[in-house]
Amino acid sequence: MNRDRTRWERWAALVVAAQMLFYAGEKVYMAAIGRVGLPGMVGADSSAWGSGEVWLLQLGNAGLGVFAAGIVLATLRGWGPVARWVVLGALVLTLAAMAAGVVLLSVRGVWTGWVQLPLVVLVWPWLVWRFVVRYWRPVLPGAAWVALACAVPYGAMKLAWALGSDVLMAETPLGGADRELLLGDNPTALVVHILTVLIAGVGVLVILALATSWRERLPRWLLLGPAWLAVAFLFVRGVTGVSGALVTLFGTASAEARWYAGWDLGLWSPLWLVLGVALLRLVLRGPVRSPGAVVRS
Repeated sequence: MNRDRTRWERWAALVVAAQMLFYAGEKVYMAAIGRVGLPGMVGADSSAWGSGEVWLLQLGNAGLGVFAAGIVLATLRGWGPVARWVVLGALVLTLAAMAAGVVLLSVRGVWTGWVQLPLVVLVWPWLVWRFVVRYWRPVLPGAAWVALACAVPYGAMKLAWALGSDVLMAETPLGGADRELLLGDNPTALVVHILTVLIAGVGVLVILALATSWRERLPRWLLLGPAWLAVAFLFVRGVTGVSGALVTLFGTASAEARWYAGWDLGLWSPLWLVLGVALLRLVLRGPVRSPGAVVRS
């Protein structure tokens, strides 16, 4: 059974790596013809960009595709404890970035996006799951999976926003100047999206650390500090979101405000509360090594 599972993991990694190399090939082709974008989804022609800029941009993206293939293939090797975290973090961030691009292609009706979408939905999550289970046994506790189920899609959504997608953006409970500043087409919004993606990535690593033996190896301040800050923020945001949404829905607010309040009450605030409860459960799950404590091997 384990041998069969290992064989499937190998084939999955090879297929995903081939997918990354296909992306790299697309970028090399676009560099050769001097166009920005992908086959079937051209963003601008060379008249809007300098020929050197187009060439450098596309070959740089091709290099990222080759790097992504290397990260995927790295999951087939045995790694030390530190390297496992590096590989896992790089794998999650790489697949999230590539997934956002595939979803964008699919939304725009490009056939290459639809062809790759089943791999993104089925094979990629399974590959990450097998890597986590292989190196961090026993299987993560339920609270960790709940927290990951909240944090990973949120980070992926923010990454999609940074890449130009507007999925669930209209349903985000922000209005007026704040909405234009944080969700509009401006440099500030882009920086906020990227920072949020990085925060979500760090959050995923903290969740995994709290749920595994790394909670006994890391200093208290490094693990519990960010975790407690996150718990406090999530509960404050969730409780204030629920109370504010109820006041708006049962008050005399405008139709637009009630629209945002409905989404906040039905999606965003429950997301923060569920994530906060799951993270709190992980924090209280067991002792964390104090600074300077001796860890027995």
